Amino acid sequence: MMHYGSVPFDMNTLRWGYPTTDNGFCLTPNVTQGRSRGTVRLRSRDFRDRAKVDPRYFTDSEGHDDRVMLSGVRLARTIAEQKALRGWIARELAPGPDAVTDEEILDYIHKTHNTVYHPAGTARMGGVDDPMAVLDPELRVKGVRGLRVVDASAMPKLPHVNPNITVMTMAERCADLLRGRVGAGLQSTVSTLSEV
Repeated sequence: MMHYGSVPFDMNTLRWGYPTTDNGFCLTPNVTQGRSRGTVRLRSRDFRDRAKVDPRYFTDSEGHDDRVMLSGVRLARTIAEQKALRGWIARELAPGPDAVTDEEILDYIHKTHNTVYHPAGTARMGGVDDPMAVLDPELRVKGVRGLRVVDASAMPKLPHVNPNITVMTMAERCADLLRGRVGAGLQSTVSTLSEV
């Protein structure tokens, strides 16, 4: 996925000394199907304490996430070179025209990366026998009565597209579950999906 911003999206590049402008745009590649795995842990028994989040970006052993971002930066440059945009560009600010090699671009990526809008999968839904799933196929918290979770945290995997419509669909589905409107055909689909 590539985000286009008609303003400089510079909050992460500025702190590393990259130049900015009041008049610019951004092409921002994203890793939507990342293979690096982070953690979310409790800091204490006090519910008011913020969770301890360690995204562990770019730690997958195969280098998949690095390859996706390298391709994304190169694609962003190719898009920017097209006739429709070329006349609007005075210069590339980040990573900058001097970043050419994979190592130079990866250095930029590793310094300035961040979570962009869509954290998900921290309370994933899955089959009853899935030890990584916090939720069952009907979005119920395993081992807890009367509690369901329906937001992007329930996604076992982030979709390749903006997750907004997926979350809305999940919410509609959960509303049907709560109302008891799930028919036999839909129920068998849920059971089948949970076995995959």
